[in-house]
Amino acid sequence: MVYIYGLYSDDINNIRYVGKTIHPEKRLKEHIRTYKSEKLCYKHNWVKSQLKKGKEIKMVIIEECNNDNWQDREKYWISKYDNLTNISIGGEGGAVYLYDISYDDAKKIVQSLGIKSKSVYFKYVKENKITNLPYSPDNHFKSKGCWVSWGDFFGTNRKQDNLLSLDYI
Repeated sequence: MVYIYGLYSDDINNIRYVGKTIHPEKRLKEHIRTYKSEKLCYKHNWVKSQLKKGKEIKMVIIEECNNDNWQDREKYWISKYDNLTNISIGGEGGAVYLYDISYDDAKKIVQSLGIKSKSVYFKYVKENKITNLPYSPDNHFKSKGCWVSWGDFFGTNRKQDNLLSLDYI
């Protein structure tokens, strides 16, 4: 059995994240525990903000499905909510993303869009539900041994590229 679930804090009608799991209780504990180690992820930032306010993160099972159809069902439920912290359309199976784009090709795309900071990059990928670029290119390309720096990625050659660009807001 595969469970499609939603995370919320105060109002069950205000689900902020949709995911899939085969162990709901364990997965909820992982969401709460791992927000400290994750960086620049909308879901983890939301979890952190709720916990700081003294709120409890809760899980609701939205649908029970099987191993053959969970990807379509997760995508369906993600499409039904407006205010999610999900960074993709679903169906990938958690943090296991298979990007076939090279570092150089990803750089060309990002530079052609004129993105010059991490915050703008993350906002652009999330808002446009970009699935061909990794949400965390530094982690993705480091694991492949080809990450240079954010400055190289954006074509700015700056040492720190995390300032919010006012022209994108």
